[in-house]
Amino acid sequence: MNLLLSARTPIVNALGLVTKMVGFYPIETSLTSIREDIMKGKPFHQCLAEYNVYPKRAISLVKVAEEVKKLDVIFGKLAKQYSDEAEHETEMMSKIIEPLLLPFL
Repeated sequence: MNLLLSARTPIVNALGLVTKMVGFYPIETSLTSIREDIMKGKPFHQCLAEYNVYPKRAISLVKVAEEVKKLDVIFGKLAKQYSDEAEHETEMMSKIIEPLLLPFL
């Protein structure tokens, strides 16, 4: 979403492209109906709030971003945050598993 919105792609088109890229069924189906609701005039954050798949914090950030017209910036920050969290968890798992594997080697 960050790249698409930064390139000034309309949000409806961006959601359509993201729906095709995502491989997680609950998000795919929710994005399809969110896209339809946005075309009917509902705000993006209200559409996201209807689904439990999206974290409340992210929905709040999207609401603020909509108000200040900076959705691309917020999606960039969310992407970085989730990437950092995944990297941290991977490091922690490797630190836990490494001592368990050493006796077997």
